[in-house]
Amino acid sequence: MAFKITATTLFAVFLAYAAEAEGGIDFASMPLGCSWVTQYSNGNVWRETYFAKEPNAYITSIREEQNKNPVSQIRFSLDGHMTQRNWANGQWETFAPFSCFNQVGSCRSRFRNSDGDDFTILNRTQVSGDTYSVTARVQNGDTFPPEGYRIGPFGMSIQNWSTNYSSQVTKFENCALPGS
Repeated sequence: MAFKITATTLFAVFLAYAAEAEGGIDFASMPLGCSWVTQYSNGNVWRETYFAKEPNAYITSIREEQNKNPVSQIRFSLDGHMTQRNWANGQWETFAPFSCFNQVGSCRSRFRNSDGDDFTILNRTQVSGDTYSVTARVQNGDTFPPEGYRIGPFGMSIQNWSTNYSSQVTKFENCALPGS
């Protein structure tokens, strides 16, 4: 089975917020309206804002920091794991039961998207000190580049890197953190 690695898939699986720590993002402790700015190595600067809690989901919205154009909206499970991402251009991605990119140990999730991709991703995340290391591959298929990340407030990834990109949270606002 050949796996088609697209920019959308790489963003979904690695770059963009499948950013929860081993227990998921702690939205229960995060105030509505909390936002954070992330600088990506490709030059993108995105602001993500926690704006809604539904009975079975937390929802964030991502906009470009400079011109405020919408990028995507993400649904997270009640334990803070990404389950769905809807891009501003109409494309979408789902993870079932959730994206386990940052779930410590071995984990598997089903990835589907609007391009017709439908496969199982096998992840393994290990911890050494304050650094998390991730290896992932498509079941019976290609391997993704290894990743690393560090977590910060609310169990969020605040720094992420691989062979083809890096990102770092540069600012928190309205999060009830000292200095935010």
